[in-house]
Amino acid sequence: MVSALDVARQFVILAGRDGELLDQMRLYKLIYYAQGWSLAWYLEPLFDDQIKAWKQGPVPASIRRKLKFHGKAPIRNLGRPEHLTGRARDLIEAVWEKYRSQSSWGLSVLTHGEPPWKNAYRPDAAGRCANVITNESLLVYFGRLYEEDTGEPPGSEAKIERQHAAGELIPLDVALARLAAT
Repeated sequence: MVSALDVARQFVILAGRDGELLDQMRLYKLIYYAQGWSLAWYLEPLFDDQIKAWKQGPVPASIRRKLKFHGKAPIRNLGRPEHLTGRARDLIEAVWEKYRSQSSWGLSVLTHGEPPWKNAYRPDAAGRCANVITNESLLVYFGRLYEEDTGEPPGSEAKIERQHAAGELIPLDVALARLAAT
């Protein structure tokens, strides 16, 4: 398993490669989406760090602690990822391609409409909330999206990886469905 910081670092690198800027809000939401899609594709979290339901949407707690004094300036460099697997890089790249056209506020609007954040965000009388968005809620939501997109149950990407690693042939209909979903 990789760290949320390495996930953040990879998103910053991809944004720089494509001439895009990431502020904290946009980065937080991309990390949230990477975690959700990892659970849907592989039935495994990408990282262990908690994601909190804050007013502006999902916030990875460890990354917030690292960037809390960064302000609203674009994040240009967090260093190189130290422990990313090929699978993690591929997943982060896929999430970047899927959501890169969204601005910070666009991603915030998306997350505010999704059950993982909506169900976790329960502000106190002062309007604050730091409830955790659970991996279970992410799996239920993103698993349903994955199944709608591919016609396959959540975790199918891991099954296909295992088949490929074992030298088994992947059925043509499954390979074509995966291609159509990308």
